[in-house]
Amino acid sequence: MLTDLSIVAKKNGKALELNGNDIDYNPRLVRLLASACSKSHCIGSLGSAAHYPKDVFRNLDIAIRLVDEFKLELA
Repeated sequence: MLTDLSIVAKKNGKALELNGNDIDYNPRLVRLLASACSKSHCIGSLGSAAHYPKDVFRNLDIAIRLVDEFKLELA
């Protein structure tokens, strides 16, 4: 399903977010999303779902490593 989602996003010129908050709760799912984006050449974006200043850039280092590992283009 993530591959299908990334294909639709690519076709519609939309980016899919690697979310730092999601990395805490389901790192496997975020990794699978990065892989799907890589396969479909979908653009990625980075976010943290921050509602408090302390959460800004949450897990950004991990997200950037995924971007590098899967050679993702960022929006």
